[in-house]
Amino acid sequence: MKKYNVLKPILILFVVIAFLSAFLFIRYKPGRIEKGFTQFGRSAFKQLEYPEEGEEIAVIRTSIGDIKIRLFPDAAPLAVKNFKALAKEGFYNGYAFDRVEEDFFIQVRITDSTKSIYGGYFEKETNDEYHHFTGAVGALGNNEGNTSGFYIICNSGIEPAYLELMSKLGEGYGYTKELIKAYRNFGGVPRLDGDYTIFGQVFYGMDTAFEINRRPMVEDNGKGVAVTMDPIVINSIEIVPYKKE
Repeated sequence: MKKYNVLKPILILFVVIAFLSAFLFIRYKPGRIEKGFTQFGRSAFKQLEYPEEGEEIAVIRTSIGDIKIRLFPDAAPLAVKNFKALAKEGFYNGYAFDRVEEDFFIQVRITDSTKSIYGGYFEKETNDEYHHFTGAVGALGNNEGNTSGFYIICNSGIEPAYLELMSKLGEGYGYTKELIKAYRNFGGVPRLDGDYTIFGQVFYGMDTAFEINRRPMVEDNGKGVAVTMDPIVINSIEIVPYKKE
């Protein structure tokens, strides 16, 4: 009589479970872009969540694709109100992402930096609960306050040495375990935290933002800065209620 090997089915079951676990981890790994949507997964930060049904979002329609942004009126009411009002009147139409720093950000600079619904610069709104994770949308500002220009963080991953430094500095510097984990999963630029107003977060279209971020640069001798070759233009920014897809 042939002896039945009980270990064989157990081994097969173990392999199947391991394969499925690995597949699900890769598919739903936080920060991964799936069909245009950033996979947020579980997070301690409200910033890294999808909008609720009916919540107002901004849809930036560019010549190469859409970028959808969740807005944070509770954290940055002045910046959100200004952005929405200018977007609805078509102020941003035709502007380009004209300043790009690879693996850092893409920016829309405004020629008239004092243009806003408040008649000029307006107050910065920093918030300890919002951070410069990849996809964070912030208002351009200086010592005089915020402007109507904005940027989107486009970092593909923080160096391990930087994460190690954050861990060593610890909670005394605001680097909690949850914050370090989120930066590890999503990438970002921690050194900007606390200095600029974050008023939104990209939840769809980070692949488009990264495509803009990787465009070739040329030197603009007139302005003395590097600008994108064939810059991507904003066709429109729509403020619409969010519908789950």
